[in-house]
Amino acid sequence: MNQQPPETLSEKLIATQPVDDSLRQRYEKEIAKMFEQTLNGPRKISFMASVVICTIMTIAMTFAAVSTPGLPAGVRLGLGLGALYAAGWLVMSVRILRRGSVNLRKDSKLMSALPWVFTVALVTLILLMTGQKPDSVRSVWMLLYGLTFLLMASMFLIQHWISDARLKVEERLLEVQLRIAELAEEIKDRR
Repeated sequence: MNQQPPETLSEKLIATQPVDDSLRQRYEKEIAKMFEQTLNGPRKISFMASVVICTIMTIAMTFAAVSTPGLPAGVRLGLGLGALYAAGWLVMSVRILRRGSVNLRKDSKLMSALPWVFTVALVTLILLMTGQKPDSVRSVWMLLYGLTFLLMASMFLIQHWISDARLKVEERLLEVQLRIAELAEEIKDRR
């Protein structure tokens, strides 16, 4: 037996009142404007700098991982992981520059996910490498450095969650505001 999930309040309200196409178009334009922020001068420069830095990092780390003989496998893997992270950030920065705007939903999610995934993978690699070292003091220091970066990456993630919650609230408020405007217009027309 198929049970449908209960309707939310907004779905019930929308079902009771037909939606005007002009209202829907206004709503969608406002939402698009709210989620897309055009790059201003300083932000454009920062993304250009990001492209340059990430290109250099990707090339340097890849070269170091491939061309340095005698490196332990964990170090090669760490360098490869860093090159992959820089390449991911490079692709994202180029896409944003081409588009000329930052999508607060998609790009923000990627900007918080990339550091988090990279840092978790790096700390896991550090844990594996420190377990194989006989020098426990050095291992503890490496682990503390890794945990510091993990803490910083978690701040990116928390910042994204807060920003996403704010955007959802603003979206709902805009929806209610446009709905009230439509109802006010209908009341005015009936008089």
